[in-house]
Amino acid sequence: GGVHVLSEATSSQTVAGLRARLAGKVGWHEYEPISWDNERVGMKMAFGRAVRPIARLDKCETILTIDCDLFVEHPAAARYSRDWSRSRRKSGSLGPNKMNRTWVIESTFSNTGAVADHRLPLRSEYGLPLAMHIDAVLSGGAAPNSEFLKEKKVQAFLAVLIDELKQNAGKSVVIAGRRQPPEVHA
Repeated sequence: GGVHVLSEATSSQTVAGLRARLAGKVGWHEYEPISWDNERVGMKMAFGRAVRPIARLDKCETILTIDCDLFVEHPAAARYSRDWSRSRRKSGSLGPNKMNRTWVIESTFSNTGAVADHRLPLRSEYGLPLAMHIDAVLSGGAAPNSEFLKEKKVQAFLAVLIDELKQNAGKSVVIAGRRQPPEVHA
């Protein structure tokens, strides 16, 4: 039946050019064994089109992941591992004697959770009310009334995290995992 190309979804201009040159000559199919459709839909909600965000972890002073293993299951895992380690060195990408702080909120223990400075185990379904709470506190909006947010360990964790996010405005990133709904990604 002819020649077919199986590719992962990508925003690479080089791959787009190759695909355009091969149009009509070969069949082109995109497939990813681990779906990041929720991220794609969330980015469309936020930006009006589907994009794949790439965080500059080597420039971030505060990194928060919500149910996301950056260093194993994320499509940019190799880049994120490299950039993250650059900002963890004594004279790394953030300057002399500075390094990022990594906060992880996750439902299952991950490689990212293993190297995090702060980790909060939390059920995956709490990702949306958690993101809504963080957003509400940072923007002055109304926070959700979820029971788990009243737990002392959760309150203490979030108080310090949100304070750090405020201090590092413009130098922070929040990355949601593939199991989180599109609203968390947006």
